[in-house]
Amino acid sequence: MPISPCCGGALPGGTVEWMLHADHTYGDHPLLALTGDNALRGVGVELRLHGLDPDAAASTAHKLDFTVLQAPADKPHGLREAYIVDPDGYVWVPGRAHPEVRIRPAAARSGAAGVRDR
Repeated sequence: MPISPCCGGALPGGTVEWMLHADHTYGDHPLLALTGDNALRGVGVELRLHGLDPDAAASTAHKLDFTVLQAPADKPHGLREAYIVDPDGYVWVPGRAHPEVRIRPAAARSGAAGVRDR
């Protein structure tokens, strides 16, 4: 089922489909009463978009008057990410590997897992 910008849709992911709904599609459903508090509903559930350019996404978000909660930045774990809040209050995190970050071979690590070099 394609994603509709006005309503939502389904995204295939592995052996399941992820259903996305805009707030207004709940109609008379009891969940609709929980969506009017203007809270950021992405807190605790980040919708991450690996492989998406965070700089381009933040630029587009600004043009669409979305809130860029955190501008694109290089993170210590090796990704460049941005945090964007959509009109429904969900937090999206586009990110991709920073090209200058590489994982050191295990023999070169000082006992710390996941040590990265720039």
